[in-house]
Amino acid sequence: MAKAQGRKCAKAQAVNKEYVSLSPAEREVIAVLWAAERPMKASEVADELEKTTGWRLSTTRTFLKRLVTKGAVEIRNLPAERAAVYVPILDDADVRVAEAQSTLQKYFDGKLCGLLSCFIERKSVSDAELRQLHEVIAQELEAKPAATKCASKGGCKKRK
Repeated sequence: MAKAQGRKCAKAQAVNKEYVSLSPAEREVIAVLWAAERPMKASEVADELEKTTGWRLSTTRTFLKRLVTKGAVEIRNLPAERAAVYVPILDDADVRVAEAQSTLQKYFDGKLCGLLSCFIERKSVSDAELRQLHEVIAQELEAKPAATKCASKGGCKKRK
């Protein structure tokens, strides 16, 4: 029965990177896998986490199963070692972008202009950061073909 359940977890659905949200504890677990840059057994992950969190193997396995269910990590079986290893499917950038998009959707109806306007209006953005943003946007606009540039006349609407 445990083998069948393990196989079921190993078959994570196609990852929808836009909707992966990880808890702080799940981020700690996947960070161990990212840092290792190689497939790891649950016991190896647990050994690393025990140093910083004090978690036992059972706790680590629980978080690994959650990560598999969310499609952030996959299980691979190594017949030669008769052991399963965990491999991250998502990288740190995937997780950061998904979390940022989730926050953007939740608080600003998915509009980046709403977020930026909020920070700028409250003087939370320095002049140096504004110049950097301007440069990034200008470079991106120059790199895109004229046909794909946004021709929206509405601009950014401020949230009240």
